[in-house]
Amino acid sequence: MVSYYKKCPYCGRAMEKGSIPPGRYSLKWKSDYENRSSLNYMFNFDKKDVKLSSVWGEICCTAYLCRVCRKIVIDV
Repeated sequence: MVSYYKKCPYCGRAMEKGSIPPGRYSLKWKSDYENRSSLNYMFNFDKKDVKLSSVWGEICCTAYLCRVCRKIVIDV
């Protein structure tokens, strides 16, 4: 049975709840628009990256999929 929890912000239909588990590498979001030093970019010393999953821990983010719009929404 599929669980639906959110409405798609694009089309308004119900979204399917799931997760983005770690794979071979940790997943994180990085801004394309910030001018950061190479050390901050690589090691996140300034704490501006958002870690979505980690191969070293229990970090796994919840994500919602709209199959109609082919969009994924992630709460951070």
